[in-house]
Amino acid sequence: MTQTAFHSLIGESFVMQRVREQICKAASSQIPVLIQGPTGSGKELVAQSLHELSGRRGRYVAVNIAALGDGTAESQLFGHVRGAFTGAYQNVPGVFAEADQGTLLLDEINSCPLHLQAKLLRVIERGEVRSVGGRGERRYDFRTVTASNMDLLRLVDTGQFRHDLFSRLNGVMICMPALAERSEDIPFLIQHFVHFAGQREKRSVQLQSDAIAVLMNYNWPGNVRELKYCIESIIVCADSPIIRAADINVMFEWAKPDRPNATQSERIQLMTLLKKHRRKVNDAAAALGIDRSTLYRRLRRMGIRSSSIMLDDLP
Repeated sequence: MTQTAFHSLIGESFVMQRVREQICKAASSQIPVLIQGPTGSGKELVAQSLHELSGRRGRYVAVNIAALGDGTAESQLFGHVRGAFTGAYQNVPGVFAEADQGTLLLDEINSCPLHLQAKLLRVIERGEVRSVGGRGERRYDFRTVTASNMDLLRLVDTGQFRHDLFSRLNGVMICMPALAERSEDIPFLIQHFVHFAGQREKRSVQLQSDAIAVLMNYNWPGNVRELKYCIESIIVCADSPIIRAADINVMFEWAKPDRPNATQSERIQLMTLLKKHRRKVNDAAAALGIDRSTLYRRLRRMGIRSSSIMLDDLP
């Protein structure tokens, strides 16, 4: 099987080999797949690979449940008919209709409110969708894949997620590990990101072994996504085509060998990042490859208020 079919699921570690084996086994089935793993670990790449290998003729459609508006979530998922509510000027099909004959990824399914979970369960079980304001139901053929950055079973135990919906979604579970759990894959990922970022930026850059060692020693709280953004930054900002450990140390606070401790290093990194993005938490979170709420939790843990970061030394 070519790497192209696995949509950049790079790595030769045992856990990544296992993930690819699970994808191959599950791809041609119609059974729902639940992908669990931390933010930035590559869950959507698994979903894309499942669709690519499934042979399904329809589209791959991804929707982030956490990003749906509170008042319009049902409309965005199930569609609506013209006149169903104020502002409904035309019929909208919804994502289930868009994924007909294809694959639908419901990302961050752990963010789905309870009232919507009951409606999702009915649609996934029956394959029939009633648009908001519609009178009848329409049947669609879609493969359901869900992704969560939290342990759904734990949410079931605390009453935050329906057990019947969890059981329906958990046909096959694929767990994506944190990057820190497969550090032996970091050199392969670096090579991959250097190649594609170099092509895009039209620059040829080579990381020396000591630079790679620095990157391997970092714990990557933002996982593969953070590593990707880091490599892209290196490609853009490097003064030389040869990157050494000293260059990494200059570019990133967390890479400095004399950092006092992991906690203080993370505090410095977060404050530097907030300065760089002029206190815009959304931009800082995107640079780390994490969502805004995760960054806010880190800031609170470190006792940092974004409004207290001084910008006087910025241009």
